[in-house]
Amino acid sequence: MNTTPMPRELIMRNCLTDFYGDEILAESEKFDSAYFRSVRDGGFTAIWLRGQLRDLVTFDVAPHWDHRNGERMEALNGIVARGRENGVGVYLYVNEPKGFLKGDPIFDVYPDLKGPLDPLLNHASAVPETLAYAFCTQCEFTETYLAGGFERVFRQCPELAGVITITASEILSHCFSNVDERNLLNEDFKYREVACSRCKDSTSVQTVIDVMEKIHRGIRAASATARIVAWNWSWGMYEESPQKQIINGLPKDVIVLCDMQRGGSKTVEGIDLTVDEYSFSYLGPSPLFLETLKVTQEDDRELWAKIMLNVTHEFLMVPYLPLPFRLAKKVVAVRDLGSRGLMGCWNYGGDTTTWMAQLGSRVFRDEKFNNLSINGEVQKCAVAVYGEDRAPAAYAAWEEFDRAFEYFPFDLRFIYFGPHMHGPGFEWVFTREEIPMPWYFMKGAGRQGTKLSDCCDQLTPEQIIHLLTLLCERWKPGIEILARSFGVDDPLAVIPDIEKLVTFQGFEDFTIARTIYFHYQSASAFFQFRLATLAFFDGTTRGSNERSTIEKLLEDEKTRISATRQIIEFYPQFPFQQEAQDFLYTRQDLDGRLKNISDFRFLEGQLL
Repeated sequence: MNTTPMPRELIMRNCLTDFYGDEILAESEKFDSAYFRSVRDGGFTAIWLRGQLRDLVTFDVAPHWDHRNGERMEALNGIVARGRENGVGVYLYVNEPKGFLKGDPIFDVYPDLKGPLDPLLNHASAVPETLAYAFCTQCEFTETYLAGGFERVFRQCPELAGVITITASEILSHCFSNVDERNLLNEDFKYREVACSRCKDSTSVQTVIDVMEKIHRGIRAASATARIVAWNWSWGMYEESPQKQIINGLPKDVIVLCDMQRGGSKTVEGIDLTVDEYSFSYLGPSPLFLETLKVTQEDDRELWAKIMLNVTHEFLMVPYLPLPFRLAKKVVAVRDLGSRGLMGCWNYGGDTTTWMAQLGSRVFRDEKFNNLSINGEVQKCAVAVYGEDRAPAAYAAWEEFDRAFEYFPFDLRFIYFGPHMHGPGFEWVFTREEIPMPWYFMKGAGRQGTKLSDCCDQLTPEQIIHLLTLLCERWKPGIEILARSFGVDDPLAVIPDIEKLVTFQGFEDFTIARTIYFHYQSASAFFQFRLATLAFFDGTTRGSNERSTIEKLLEDEKTRISATRQIIEFYPQFPFQQEAQDFLYTRQDLDGRLKNISDFRFLEGQLL
């Protein structure tokens, strides 16, 4: 019997394309040979891009779904061919079956396809034409759609490496897709039981298995070798971890993809933190990953790991987080547990040219690499990034950053809605009014908010301030070490003669470290400003304590804004948010903040 293990699969994605747009057809030129060479040279074997059945194949009963589907399939084949020429495979990430718009003519043919209204919208008094309904998998059309649709995709594009499926997420899909039966996500808008009369005799577990069986049947009718990956993201809504019923119900050759951090926890400064998202501050592997591994091993299945190699929601406004010690430990852990596949990004953080991403791919591929190898490998990275002369400073600084990041205030509401991603670009509002915090990962969400409960769940504002303060206190020595190596006197302000310094090897990495520091400092200051503002308006005397506190916070913020403005003059892509495909702030925005702070007169409603 051949016991040779399959080659390792390391998957990234082109995050310069719009995940929510038409990246296959409208942005196919971004998947040129040069791009695929950069993927290959980074040590990666494959990429993924988003695909939808209705955009790739045409169904006779729904010709209205066809919007240049033939051209899109031709573009997909071109992308796959260029990848193959450069030794890189292409996976489709699919969230199927996709939900429907209200007025979809398919309901005239199959009225029982209409599932529940999107729970985000079911409170509306009138349903506009654009609102979505779930795809009811109890309808007989489901077999034609899923099995037939995926068979046609793989017949028309036979060189596809495979699919990565997700069957429980925030995107409307089957009737259980927005049903959080176990209140895993603690989101008020989600259903707690299925709102479909046809699905009440079924279960969420059965529905996920049924969807995966149909997708599997269709792909296997066209390809015996394509890999079929089932990502267990939020299966916890349906079944207690590690979702043994779902996993054991999948076809045997379906690979399970599991996040190595989700389901973790830690205690920092006596504060208990639940880690249920991508994370560098939590090493893992989480109990969920270890339990899922055990289930897959018992049933002789393959488990792949989901790890972010460059950035996470903890901070993603730079190409990578300079945390090589943490990254290497994470990758060694999942590799040694037997994972032969690794997905290293979400719809952000997919750059294969960064030294952090390449460190991750190198460690994952090298069977001999272990925890005793980490220090030597990081020293090599320091030489490669900074050069021989500054390498010792880089190594010492990265050690400081590694220790500092342990204090990141991990709170799901903070990482999704906190001000840390806008940093010095976030507008403070001097008001008692509670303004919802913006979703920085959605285009056009704005740059202001005041409602602290939107970005605090596990943690209080005071605890977030405390942990961010500790993080910054420990991050700062690393910046100072690097600053001395470049001859910079004050790295926490505008740097004179920066035009020359930006040409020096390693200066971008130094700038990334400074940017992270400024954003975290600014986020902490925002919380302090908001608490002082509320105290100012609640006080009967408009006390001088709050006034002096606010004045000091604003003066310090001006320094950070000015330094950040200089940074993005030389590194204009840093404020670009890849998921939103938008800049979170501009130099003009920073100029506006400086002017507003200078004009501040303690008048309610003023922007700062």
